[in-house]
Amino acid sequence: MTQFLIDAKGFTYLQSGQITSIGTLAAIPGCIVVAAISDRMMNRKKPLLFFGYSTFIAMAVFMFLPASMPMWVFAGVNAAIYIAVGYWVLFFSMVPEILRSEETGIGLGVINAVCTLGISLLSPVYGALVDSTGSYFTSNMLMLVGAFLVPLLMTNVDESYSGIKKKLVAPQVIR
Repeated sequence: MTQFLIDAKGFTYLQSGQITSIGTLAAIPGCIVVAAISDRMMNRKKPLLFFGYSTFIAMAVFMFLPASMPMWVFAGVNAAIYIAVGYWVLFFSMVPEILRSEETGIGLGVINAVCTLGISLLSPVYGALVDSTGSYFTSNMLMLVGAFLVPLLMTNVDESYSGIKKKLVAPQVIR
């Protein structure tokens, strides 16, 4: 993002760093807010879809903001992206709610591995597209497609919150 802000939007390295830092800082309360809303609603799927599509919209706004916009607008939209992308924490709640306790560790490890491998593979692809096309358009469209596909794919996932309720309603007595 820093290089995109420098190359495509004309910000200095310092300004770009400030904008991206605001997003990084916003990610922490974003995860807390998303999780709190989910727990308050006693629902995982609706907040996941809402914040997933919100991430997509905020990313699109950020990418297509005119370069003439002030720095604080870019910082604010970037903060919105990082608050919304806090939906990723819901996946770590959903796994134990869906899987048996013997499988939870494996499920959480798979989610963590997919996320780590995904970003590790996507970063060089993004950079290669920028280098080969000479612009950020194609690589940014790839990012937007990915941001749109996550909540779209999640529309086919069943609500998982009931899984934890079942575990809480019928505790086992240890003898």
